Amino acid sequence: MFEGFRPRDVPLALISTFLFAVSFPILKYALRYSPPLLFAAVRAALTAIFFVVFFALIGRRIRVPRGRALTASILVAFFSATYPSAAQNLGIIMLDPRSAATVSSIFQSTTPIFITVLAAVFLGEPLTRGKAFGAAVSFTGIILLSLEGKDLEALKSAATLGGLLILSTALSYSVSGIVTKKTLEFYPRLDLLAWSSFLSALMYVPLMGLVWFFGVENPSPEKVLLPPVFISLALLSFIVGGAVMIIWYRLIDSYPISRLSYFNYLLPLFAGLVSFIFMGERLSPRSLIYAALILLGVYIVQRPEGGRGGKG
Repeated sequence: MFEGFRPRDVPLALISTFLFAVSFPILKYALRYSPPLLFAAVRAALTAIFFVVFFALIGRRIRVPRGRALTASILVAFFSATYPSAAQNLGIIMLDPRSAATVSSIFQSTTPIFITVLAAVFLGEPLTRGKAFGAAVSFTGIILLSLEGKDLEALKSAATLGGLLILSTALSYSVSGIVTKKTLEFYPRLDLLAWSSFLSALMYVPLMGLVWFFGVENPSPEKVLLPPVFISLALLSFIVGGAVMIIWYRLIDSYPISRLSYFNYLLPLFAGLVSFIFMGERLSPRSLIYAALILLGVYIVQRPEGGRGGKG
């Protein structure tokens, strides 16, 4: 798993993955007290503020993106922050509260499958029979985990919609990963990270205006000042969205996306462990089997096929 990584980068990747995983139970906890879209909007604003302060502290000006760098920054902002943050917040409150954080991390661990499919569609990389089989295995596990032993009517439930929203964030992160990797070939990573944060915060302005106008949520500012919400926002904005993303972008700049996606296997392990210890979450034996099926599919998609010439 760690072959090809510089020794000092392995602990950085592991710590980053752990903190990404911990964000699931933190989100679940915070959303008990805060509306999901308001939480996402304030988180985006605080992350943008983090980068203003960060660049001021290091005494460096942020390079303004132009042309394709601006287009890429907008795409990264939407696919890496705006959409997945909103969809994840909405999805996690729809899932079964007894296992919401753990199941969310399992669904999001399918990101490598979407990366493989997108690479086949847009980059011309071969989608072999083995990879297609792995994707089928993984999505079979997702359907079974969504059903949780119930009949097909269960697919019409709010929990299924929540699962689909979480799954869509895996697709969104896959798109952002590919766009980010390409963009770093011609635009500095810190500038891309900062501008995507600024643009993401701006994207929430019209969205929250619509939320307020149609009464979807009550965007009351005092809700984000509640201690559980504010502490969660600080952790997710300054630590995960700020410091950890600086580390992660350096790793993206140094290694292929396909190599970094191996750390996705650890998301359910870390998130499930923290959720079990601090929130009492647990999966039934049947759900554990379905989760293993999902991760097995991800492994099949990612495993090297050089021995067979990579042909399907």
